[in-house]
Amino acid sequence: MTRGLGTSLGVALTGLALGGAGVATRARSPTNGQSKAAFAVAHTLLVSIWHMLARRVDYAELGPDHFDRRLDLAAHTHRLVRQLELLGHRVTLEPAT
Repeated sequence: MTRGLGTSLGVALTGLALGGAGVATRARSPTNGQSKAAFAVAHTLLVSIWHMLARRVDYAELGPDHFDRRLDLAAHTHRLVRQLELLGHRVTLEPAT
């Protein structure tokens, strides 16, 4: 990473932490420590910027339900059932009415 880019990311990260995206830093800080949380957010920012520049697209907010919309319900159900079975439970599923 070039020195200028690192400085720019640091400034952007500080601005984000003071603004609305500070939640991302606070969510990661209890387990990773403050500096690791800051690095994780800077990495996310760098990856986002790279994809926008590589694809020549403007930033578009994905929305709060982005990951819910991408969720494959059948695969998610199977994964949860498998986890419960590995914990020693017998699982029977019935459709909700």
